[in-house]
Amino acid sequence: MARILVVHESSALRLHATIEDHLASFRDHAVGHDVEYLNAALHIPRSIRRAKYALIVFHYTFLARRVSPRYFNWLCDRVSFLRDSAATKVIVPQDEQNRGDLLCRFINDFGVSHVFSCAGPIDWPRIYREIDAHQVGFDTVLTGYVSERTDARIQRMADDIRERSIAIGYRARDLLPCLGRHARLKGDLGRAFLAEAPRHGVTVDISLDPTDRIDGDAWFAFLLRCRYTIGVEGGASILDYDGSLEAATREYMQADPGASFEEIEAACFPGAEGSLELRAISPRHLEACMTRTCQVLVDGEYGSVLRPHEHYIPLRADMSNMADVLDTIARDDLREAMVERAYRDVVESGEWSYQRFVNLVLDRAGLQLQTEAPADTRPIRRLLDYPQLALRAVLHGTLDRLLKKRWFARLYARVRG
Repeated sequence: MARILVVHESSALRLHATIEDHLASFRDHAVGHDVEYLNAALHIPRSIRRAKYALIVFHYTFLARRVSPRYFNWLCDRVSFLRDSAATKVIVPQDEQNRGDLLCRFINDFGVSHVFSCAGPIDWPRIYREIDAHQVGFDTVLTGYVSERTDARIQRMADDIRERSIAIGYRARDLLPCLGRHARLKGDLGRAFLAEAPRHGVTVDISLDPTDRIDGDAWFAFLLRCRYTIGVEGGASILDYDGSLEAATREYMQADPGASFEEIEAACFPGAEGSLELRAISPRHLEACMTRTCQVLVDGEYGSVLRPHEHYIPLRADMSNMADVLDTIARDDLREAMVERAYRDVVESGEWSYQRFVNLVLDRAGLQLQTEAPADTRPIRRLLDYPQLALRAVLHGTLDRLLKKRWFARLYARVRG
């Protein structure tokens, strides 16, 4: 039995379901190993500082904080004692279009030996340009997998929601222009269906307003009331390696809130389009399979998980076949067979389960699954964490607001040395 440490970060009182499933996968599926969790935002127990681990996993919730470099540096300082650990160290990053410089620095500083990336091999040399490819291994993984626990909860909810009263349901928001034209598709898709669906007699519940976001089990209940949902692969077509493109974009948009994408592109990131080919299937696509909601998706690879005409209705990227797609939705004669195939091939098959993901991580770390789970499996959180989480959330939010004031940012930098 090996000891495994999962380093994550959360200053929220409640984890999003997809994050909780991803974190819990190590506890649930690293059979026979002792899995411990360290929330880097909270108190670090002395027992963890002294322990000897075989594997340390730096989770994407920890690495995601690199979008706030000061806070990320503070987190890295807190776990700096892990630099000297003889454990195999791996990272599971997401949103790799942002701050590749900080990812590279972290890999080199902490002696990371393997990266479980959402990007494909073509993008690795671009994102991880400061990494010695002979010293660090790479695998492409999904942003999320099928959780047996979540699927069982959805099926229980389905027993109480019998009527699919919404023809097309969708929630999204417009992303920053510096992510590129691919990222713009999420918003463009929603606007196109809002405009065209009524002309074909198709009712929709579509919103791009962030305040209309639906979280937790309410999101699953929403999908269970929808016959169809629309979507596109996650990802970006521009690499913002050092965060400079985002900074320039935000400054420009603040000065000219009504600027068009083309104006922002010309001013902030000319010629950057196509510097990245990051495409990834998102947990939303898997959730639609679990709720048996038929998907209409922009042409893409979808991690080789979903196939057009078998698991979803394909929509061209230029939306030139939208009329045909809406007519198919209005007829509603393909949906039932399509959602059953998607459920069978994606959910029931086990091919895209969290067990598969954990097996890959253990294999790359040279660890094997055991036949029996350890007697004491420690939870991700204890009840005593919550007062600290609440305090940390308040302090973190206050610090972020103060750092936007130049005088405080200068003072903070001076104090930190």
